[in-house]
Amino acid sequence: SHLYGFGLMDAEAMVMEAEKWTTVPRQHVCVESTDRQIKTIRPNSAVRSIYKASGCSDNPNRHVNYLEHVVVRITITHPRRGDLAIYLTSPSGTRSQLLAN
Repeated sequence: SHLYGFGLMDAEAMVMEAEKWTTVPRQHVCVESTDRQIKTIRPNSAVRSIYKASGCSDNPNRHVNYLEHVVVRITITHPRRGDLAIYLTSPSGTRSQLLAN
């Protein structure tokens, strides 16, 4: 947690888990681009943009089975950055805050 730290950790339990850890295959990069969407952010409202990634399914050698991280590039023009908050939500519902207001 970026806000609260990690708290108390059980080192012995972590070592025991590490001994039976199964690693993922070698890393590969899947890059996808979207069409530029121009949307207006109205005061006191939210703008939602949904993008369904293919996971590079068109290339069997690059298909995504495991995901470690996502890089999002976004361009927003707004007079006050402190008025904005940006979240990324996965298909399973995991919500990550990319920008706090």
